[in-house]
Amino acid sequence: MIDSYLALARCPEGPQYKNLGASRGIRHMRFPIAQLVACAILLFTTETTQAAPPERPAVSIVLKHDREGWTADYTFRKFAPVWFFQRSKDSIDKVQWRLASFKVVTPGVALSHLGNFDALYRSDGRALRHVRIRVTPFSRPLRSDYAPALTFSDGGLAFYTHHFVVSPLASVAVAKALPASPDWDAIADAPATLTVRDKGNRLLVRGRVVEDAATIPLSGPDTYVYIGSGPLVATDHFAEIVDPGLPVWVRGQLDAFLPRLMEYYTERLGVPSGSKPTALIAWEGAERPGMSIGGSVMDRLVVMAVSGRKMLEADPKTLATLRAFFGHETSHFWIGQTLQYSKPEEGWITEGSADVLGIRATQHLVQDYDPHPKLQQEMDDCLKLNGAGKPLSSAESRGDYKAQYACGALLVLAAEAALKRENAYADALTFVRKLLDANRADGVVTEADWLATFSQAAGPTVSSQVGESLSPSSFLKRCGRLTQRGLSGWSHHP
Repeated sequence: MIDSYLALARCPEGPQYKNLGASRGIRHMRFPIAQLVACAILLFTTETTQAAPPERPAVSIVLKHDREGWTADYTFRKFAPVWFFQRSKDSIDKVQWRLASFKVVTPGVALSHLGNFDALYRSDGRALRHVRIRVTPFSRPLRSDYAPALTFSDGGLAFYTHHFVVSPLASVAVAKALPASPDWDAIADAPATLTVRDKGNRLLVRGRVVEDAATIPLSGPDTYVYIGSGPLVATDHFAEIVDPGLPVWVRGQLDAFLPRLMEYYTERLGVPSGSKPTALIAWEGAERPGMSIGGSVMDRLVVMAVSGRKMLEADPKTLATLRAFFGHETSHFWIGQTLQYSKPEEGWITEGSADVLGIRATQHLVQDYDPHPKLQQEMDDCLKLNGAGKPLSSAESRGDYKAQYACGALLVLAAEAALKRENAYADALTFVRKLLDANRADGVVTEADWLATFSQAAGPTVSSQVGESLSPSSFLKRCGRLTQRGLSGWSHHP
């Protein structure tokens, strides 16, 4: 059984947490411009100052490795009788993972699941000052959240930083009454730092290698901290640690594909913002039948955990799944991180773009790759999921997340088709590069920004056609005809 990697990749866009603490001989698709345009529209210097010294965090967490294993020491400088873990999802096999992974050793302190969240508290109701916890790394996937740890076959390990984030509450009763999606603005701030310490070992944090220890402000973006001796493969554009136990054929394919993919994206889209993009790829063994591929992308980091007996033998479908995952997820270093949407309703901008960029990049890099089935599936899914009277902006609230992928992809294909009228070699990466160049300064792309760039690509004639096609019924009529023609609606450009 194959895990849904696209569903796993969306996990941070589910519940929102208070942040405390992206050749030659290749054939290009050509799309009927009028129909795609009709589809597209209806979806729809600071001064230098002396820095103040940093304040001491309200919570300091030291995650340390010694002969007895891993220990997390919490020191609280803000007084509260209860501290709850913001991220308390069960594992996909319905295990309350933190209760299995964390064992409190400080006398008088309990760790329990109170209502919707795991929480630390004293039995006598007094404020917590210091708590020590023995940690057994838990690597099984969670429901709509990141795995707490990635385990590597050579003993390497990666911890997800923000599973250690806690927030203060006034009492156990308040914790039990906290809704699953609380008003995070009403939760008291408690800035925290996480220090990961493993003397004599190497750590990888946001693409940077450090020795012995590293401190991460939990007010910043979430990430995984890798601890281990696995070989680091680095290019000018990318760095990766791949589990040495990974089946040889998988490792060979990834070594051949990933660096070239990142080089191609950088060449076409420019250098992404922030630190060097990094990948962590863990092999979790072949004990189970079938195969499992789970992963996600976060700030400058893409992670993947693979397992299962089916992974031991080379298989074209498995290889296609791996390429699709990395093609989509690594594009988010550009369209998703260098540029972010302004609100969840505009998720179609990043997810649709990532789908098409992955397809186009694979088409460029892999000989004999046929993009047609994937592109046709995008159109079919969009028409099925986003029918009459359903604006794309409401897909998030409806829970139609797949519509954001498929219809967002259809919009990008419309922009691509518009660009091809002037430049036969233009493609989706050309359009996304225009988006990046126009909006890189503030790092945000809105629906209005997208439409402005689209209008520049389409020109006045197409923009006029757009203005005439602003009703859901017109959208469905045009897109329906295009879909019914099937393959005849897609022509190839040599």
